[in-house]
Amino acid sequence: MIHYVLGFHFSADGKRVTLIEKNRGPTEVVGRWNGIGGKRGHGEPPEDAMVREGSEEAALSVEWEHMGHFRGDGYTVDLFRAF
Repeated sequence: MIHYVLGFHFSADGKRVTLIEKNRGPTEVVGRWNGIGGKRGHGEPPEDAMVREGSEEAALSVEWEHMGHFRGDGYTVDLFRAF
């Protein structure tokens, strides 16, 4: 099972969202705009992974709110938001 985090950072008024252009990963995602996120490290809590990914991918230092999660065949995704 592979564990991922995915976060969306919104402007204070909720009218804009920070997206990143993926430059790594499966060919179907490279070059596409996406929320902030990636794989969790082994044993890494979802909240810690989201803070790390936000810092690495978008230089964000924000408080991420966990919104839920879903799972698919062989993976899970924890969803976050921040303003």
